Amino acid sequence: MEIRRLRAGDGALLREVRLRALADAPHAFGSWHARELEFEPELWEGRAAGGETGAVFVAVEAGRCAGMAGAFVPGDDGATVILWGMWVEPAARRRGLGRELAAAVAAWAREHGASELRLAVTDSELARPAAELYRVLGFVATGESEELASNPSLRALVMSRPV
Repeated sequence: MEIRRLRAGDGALLREVRLRALADAPHAFGSWHARELEFEPELWEGRAAGGETGAVFVAVEAGRCAGMAGAFVPGDDGATVILWGMWVEPAARRRGLGRELAAAVAAWAREHGASELRLAVTDSELARPAAELYRVLGFVATGESEELASNPSLRALVMSRPV
């Protein structure tokens, strides 16, 4: 298994793994499959390229993407990095891929001078394993929550940790 950062030219790969994630775990994301299915190739290319303010990492196993995690800097000060889109396909779960993807995001955040890593995890029974993984990785609840745009009946709890 290899963790690698996506680059320009990897838009189709990002689209494929992201759409699989949205189909597998619609409860876990603020976006939804039908919405992102309509995204233009240029959007996927831009996200894959990332640049200085964002990056996407994938776990490649036996020639296919088994998981992904993204990162972006939401503000001008660069102190905080948001971990987004974390997903590992069901057949590859509980083997450390999530831990390695989160470590890649944390390393990228450190390289960019961030001091805090933040994420949002859905407050639902289906998302309990993800929330537990984040706690094991040192994330703690901030007390903040937000409505999940893909399903306004759900809340996402904000968690953070030092980089």
